[in-house]
Amino acid sequence: MVVELVEADYKKSHYGIGGKRRIVVIAMIAMLIIAVRLSYYTGPIFANTQDEGIYYSQIASNVIFKNPISFSQYRNANFSNVTSGLFNPAEAFQFYVGLLYPIIFMARLFGFSASLPIAYVMLTSVVEGVFIFFIIEKISGARAAVIGGVLFAFLPVDVLFSDQLQPLVPAAMALAISVYVFISAGEVFAKKKQKASTWLCLYAVAGFFIGVSYITNPIGISMLIFLALVVIAGMIIEREAKHHLGMLLMMVIGFAIAYSMIGILFFAQSGNYLLFPMVDSAIYKYQLATQPVLNQTIAKTITLQYTVGPVASYVPVIFDFPMSFYLPYLRYFGVFGYALISMAIIALNPGSRNRYAFFFVSMFAFLFLEISAAPTLISFKNGMLYLNLVPHLPYVMVILGLPMIVVIALGLETIISGGSRYSKYAVVVIMAVILISANLDLLRDTSYYNASTFTLHRFVDFVQQQPGSVFYAEWLFAGNANLLTGYRYNVEPLSNCSYAYLAALNTTYIALGGTISLDISPYTITSFDSCAEPNITTDYRLVYYSGNPLSYYNDYGPTPQLEIYQKIAR
Repeated sequence: MVVELVEADYKKSHYGIGGKRRIVVIAMIAMLIIAVRLSYYTGPIFANTQDEGIYYSQIASNVIFKNPISFSQYRNANFSNVTSGLFNPAEAFQFYVGLLYPIIFMARLFGFSASLPIAYVMLTSVVEGVFIFFIIEKISGARAAVIGGVLFAFLPVDVLFSDQLQPLVPAAMALAISVYVFISAGEVFAKKKQKASTWLCLYAVAGFFIGVSYITNPIGISMLIFLALVVIAGMIIEREAKHHLGMLLMMVIGFAIAYSMIGILFFAQSGNYLLFPMVDSAIYKYQLATQPVLNQTIAKTITLQYTVGPVASYVPVIFDFPMSFYLPYLRYFGVFGYALISMAIIALNPGSRNRYAFFFVSMFAFLFLEISAAPTLISFKNGMLYLNLVPHLPYVMVILGLPMIVVIALGLETIISGGSRYSKYAVVVIMAVILISANLDLLRDTSYYNASTFTLHRFVDFVQQQPGSVFYAEWLFAGNANLLTGYRYNVEPLSNCSYAYLAALNTTYIALGGTISLDISPYTITSFDSCAEPNITTDYRLVYYSGNPLSYYNDYGPTPQLEIYQKIAR
């Protein structure tokens, strides 16, 4: 139906569909994005070293327990002592206010629940998809925009992070809006018919949304750097500095306005307006100071310092991301990477009418290299220049979805516009391969996510069946259970697992076994069980037990049969 609507109006306008049909198409794209994400929804998975758990805890602390998010502990912070706990990456999650504050506002209106934060993240994914549609429609036409919207709906890395409480998708949404406004500003400027104030304001708006992205996740600053380079390149090519300097200035002003929304709070509580970038820099120094650092001298006066391994080992390869225990989605860009390369070649051929293809290919290449291996810190010591490389975690590459989808859509549109019946068949085949591959990836890994928290959710189900009882569990397991239930039940952390302590809890449920996330379990739970289980006597209490469904994924042998059972008092 979407294709029929587009084909009917495509000849009328190169830039898009008019009137009610356009609204219908956009609505259908939005519904497709929601439907795909809901079909793979797993609920909170508390993945990636408990990132979600930290965000949920901060929101619950503010909404349920009325504890404000405070930055006063950073007053007079010693930034030269980067090993301080203040600069541990886990302590910096509260700075992602672009994620936390909107959710806190919603939770105060509608009440705290485990699903509400993810609903907000999913909504930002829908907005991002709609603006990707707008971008492609503006630069190529309605048909390419529909192709891009459908591809984005199934982009695996976005689907998975839209179903998690993480700042990446909201940050990507703000960047998509900023790019759309940036392109619109450029078109207004090129027409030379509007007042300068019009396009200058648009550049300020573009900078503002980059600022919103930055206070959501610091990776957003990468887009400001890229767009600034684009403006500088235009200034050099057109040999016209006055207007381009105005563009740069207005983008910076817009960015500063967005940052000031939280910078003023930083200053009020800590006396430091630039607290966020300073803490972010200290985190990188913390990683360099606390992780093994390898050196590679590339010249007599220049040395690379990097963590993890040789540069070549952590520069992500678009064709085949490495598999790991808790980041299986690193290779999700594989099939899209192949498509990107092939479609870029088509989109950039001399006969192509896609004049923005080079812009988005350059955006993809810049962001890919910047978040993979750009120096994060530069220092001088003993006459040597040290380039400190602390690469971003590969899942930050969710921001690559925008340029990737645009270029693929432009390339497919270029094939279709050739007019051949076979070219249309080729596009159908290409899209089918991409979508089927994406779907298989999502099916596999959402199954993995479900297994990773299977026992946690089953424990929550059991708790809800016994609303008046008291439950004790390992503290991380208990904390996540409370977040899932909104602290509505009596789930307490076990302070120790000695016989005397456990014997005193003779009217409670003791939770053993289970998994709590992708990477922390089963090690934490297993060590807790080995301590607690010998000291529990089941003749006078109820004991909850859950098998470990993740053993297959952790090389512990064959996957045991999933089982939940309760040992009833004799």
